[in-house]
Amino acid sequence: MAYSLVSYPDPRLKVDHSKPIRFFDYRDSIDIAFSIMEKAMAEEKGLGIAAVQVGIHLPICIVGNIYMINPKVESLSLIYEDALEGCLSCPGERIKVSRPKEVDVSYINTKGKKVNSKFNGLYARCFLHEVDHIRGKLIKDYSAN
Repeated sequence: MAYSLVSYPDPRLKVDHSKPIRFFDYRDSIDIAFSIMEKAMAEEKGLGIAAVQVGIHLPICIVGNIYMINPKVESLSLIYEDALEGCLSCPGERIKVSRPKEVDVSYINTKGKKVNSKFNGLYARCFLHEVDHIRGKLIKDYSAN
């Protein structure tokens, strides 16, 4: 399955796709999207990817080996950490971003079940980075802060 990474300044990266979808209404599209995203993430050696980064406008992402539909931040830790972040859609750039060290999340898994989980460290950062993509926000948006 072919894919093409969507790169900055493509305006599709700035569109908010965070409106939740009904899993069973989009099941076939989600399976195809995850297959494309998985291939792109592996080839680009990314830790995570959001559907919008391959031109698919669904609120889904992959973080590590976790496939998420309608990912949602439930709560954030009050302890923040600064780190340089890269992005598949902003090749060659690394921008300092301050993010919470822990995040409680919920999402729908590929079987249609709601999952509650907690991420910390690099995976919390990656989750928040991918949720930013779903909301139309890029690491470049942090550079003015």
